[in-house]
Amino acid sequence: MAYLPSDEADQIRSRAAAAGETIQETIAKAVNIRLAAYGIGPVLNELKLSHFVRKQQAAAVRPVDGHTAARQGTKILAGWFDRQEVITFGAVCAELGMPAQVIIVEGLADLATRNTPDQAVGG
Repeated sequence: MAYLPSDEADQIRSRAAAAGETIQETIAKAVNIRLAAYGIGPVLNELKLSHFVRKQQAAAVRPVDGHTAARQGTKILAGWFDRQEVITFGAVCAELGMPAQVIIVEGLADLATRNTPDQAVGG
């Protein structure tokens, strides 16, 4: 799950829809592309056989303490992943010393620079 400014989240949703993908597939591609930059193979399945419809919602307003201040005014961008994939992704994040949020956001930026869906890892 990533927290993004509203306009960025909307752009990602539009890109996914234009590519005929779910947010889940787009996030998986973004994560795998970003991890490839570190020489790590894909950890999230980029193709799902069943899709879940997730409603778009604003991040909850929380007391301003610690990292939650950064989430104010953002939207949640999320997908459903297999438990083992999530565990593997978490282990990779720990190994790199990077939060999942950073890897996802940087991966989405990497994905946005690609000209066609065919250029995506595994695509």
